[in-house]
Amino acid sequence: MSLLIIKKLYFLYILNLLCVFMLIVLGCDNSNEDKKSESNNFNNNHTMDEVQSSVSMNKGTLNLEVGATETLTLIITTTISYNNTIIWTSADDSFASISEDGVVTAISAGIVLITGRTADNKFSADCSVTVTERETCDGLPNCVIYQGKARTYMINVPNCYTSDSPAPLLFDFHGHGSNSFEQSYFSGMRELSNEKCFIALWPQGLNNSWNAESCCPPSSVTDVDDEGFVIALIDKISNEYTIDRKQVYASGISNGGGMSHLLGVKQSDVFAAVAPFALPLALLHGTDFVATSVIVFQASDDEVIPISGYNGVSGEDSFNAWKNANGCIGNPVELLTESVDVDCRVYTDCTNDVETAYCVVPGDHVIYDNVPGVSLTSIAWDFMSRFSLD
Repeated sequence: MSLLIIKKLYFLYILNLLCVFMLIVLGCDNSNEDKKSESNNFNNNHTMDEVQSSVSMNKGTLNLEVGATETLTLIITTTISYNNTIIWTSADDSFASISEDGVVTAISAGIVLITGRTADNKFSADCSVTVTERETCDGLPNCVIYQGKARTYMINVPNCYTSDSPAPLLFDFHGHGSNSFEQSYFSGMRELSNEKCFIALWPQGLNNSWNAESCCPPSSVTDVDDEGFVIALIDKISNEYTIDRKQVYASGISNGGGMSHLLGVKQSDVFAAVAPFALPLALLHGTDFVATSVIVFQASDDEVIPISGYNGVSGEDSFNAWKNANGCIGNPVELLTESVDVDCRVYTDCTNDVETAYCVVPGDHVIYDNVPGVSLTSIAWDFMSRFSLD
C-alpha cells in the first residue's frame, strides 16, 4: 500500500515537472514573439519618425530660347542609403534634351518635363521646361538683341552729320504707355536734332515701360535691365556712326524722365548731363557716382505726377537730392529763359563745375507745350550741351 502511494506521488511529481517545463518553454516563445513584435514596432516608428528624406530640383521651372542651355541639379537630403547615380530623362527630346550631367539643351518651341531620378528609383523630381523661339532682328532696321530680346529704337541723323566730325548723342525716353514713335514727334527733339546737329535716339521700352526702379510696371516689376540695354545701344550706335562719347545725354518724360534720372546717377561716367521731364525723383548714389549736370522740369498742375509728391517725393525734394549728390553749395540763382512763366533756379557752385537746375512751368503732365511760344526742349538742350565728360 505504501509502495503504491509512493509510485503515485512519484508520477505526480514527474507530471508537475513536465507542466513546469512546458510553461517555461511556452513562456519563452511568447516572450520572443512579443520582443519581435516590439522590435518591428520600433523599426516602423523609427522609419517614420526619425528618417528624414527630401528631394528637389534646383529649378522647378525653366524658360529657355532655342539653342540655349542650362544645368539642372537633383538635390537629395536623407538619412537612409541610396544609389546616388542620377539618371536624367526628357519626356520629349524634340523640345529639349538633357545630358548625363544634367545639361538641358533647348531644341524647339514647346513645353517638356525633365525628370531626374536615382538609379534605385527611390528619389525623383521634375522640372518643367518652356522653350521659345529665339528672337531676332530680322526685318527690323533699328534693333539690337539684348538679353535674348529684340530691342528696337528710332533714330534721327541730321543732314549736317559727317563721319569726319564726332556728333553728340541724345536719348529721348517715352513715358509709360507711350512709345518711341510718339515721343519722337511730340517732344520736339527731332526738329532740334536737325537744327543743332546732334543724333537723337528714341529707344522702345518693353511693354511700353521702363525699369526706372521706382517706376514703372511691368518693366520695374520684372526687373528688366533697361540700364544695360541703353549702354548696349550706345556701343551699337558708336560702331555705326562717329559719336562723341564725351557728349552723350539723356532726356525723357514721366517714366522716361525716371530713366533720365537713373542714368544720370548710375551711369554718371557715361552721360554728361540729363534733363528729366515730369517726374521728381529722390536719388541716392554709390561710391562710383560722378557729379552730373541736371535740369529737371515739372508742371505745377500735373495731376498724374503731382509736383507736391510722387511716392513721397516732391519736386523740391528731387531738386535738393540732386543738389546734395552734386555737392552744390550756396544758394540757387535764377536761370533766365524766354518767358516769365518758366521759373528756373540753378546751383552753379557744384563739384567738378557741374550745375543743378530745376524748372517749374504751368500746366499739366504732358509738359512740352505748356508754355506757348517757348520750347522747353530747347532750354533742356541748351543747358545739357554746355557740359561734356572730362
